[in-house]
Amino acid sequence: MRSTWRLAPLLLAAACIDSGTETKDQPLVVLECEEGFLPTITVGARQLAEGDCIDTEEATVLELCIGFRPLNKPTLACVQTEAGERYWVRHHDQEVGVTPGFTPCSGPDEYPPPPCFVGTCGTERYESPYSNCSQELTKSRLRCGFSDSVWDENCCLRQFCIDGACDPGFVCRLIDGVKYSTYPYATTDADGNVGCDTWGIHTAGFEGRFPE
Repeated sequence: MRSTWRLAPLLLAAACIDSGTETKDQPLVVLECEEGFLPTITVGARQLAEGDCIDTEEATVLELCIGFRPLNKPTLACVQTEAGERYWVRHHDQEVGVTPGFTPCSGPDEYPPPPCFVGTCGTERYESPYSNCSQELTKSRLRCGFSDSVWDENCCLRQFCIDGACDPGFVCRLIDGVKYSTYPYATTDADGNVGCDTWGIHTAGFEGRFPE
């Protein structure tokens, strides 16, 4: 995993510099935000045009106008810079407001592209994890490849069993709905270090195919 991160430069041109110390809740850049939104440091992963995937290996620290809301859909939201770069940021418990230098670039029901490291898992979006964390941290949080994980060694969703039937060399096991519905997202701690947290929801379980 690359441990690099960068601060998006466009926003700096639209704001003044504060002499305070940078923390998670008090960024160096002071933004003028609409009522109900506060200047907040969040972490984004850039969408690559080639392959239509998210480059999760280079965390980008963004300062955006953020409004906080009750826990909602476990998705990421897209913001786009004036140069056309698209970043996917945490969205399940916050929403992005009007921010100088950025415009929203995803709809309320739009899902993010898959992380680039998973490659092609299948034809359906849910077969790849919803994550903007690095490959190392996504695999750690989802336990990709473990015998009790719903995600295989490539972090692709294991295939469903149909009526309890499996191909030779595989067995069908009930998959916990909570384990299936766990969503990693990039974040920062109080010291400004980029890490990865998870949020999960309760969903119905199903039978998945596991190697014997």
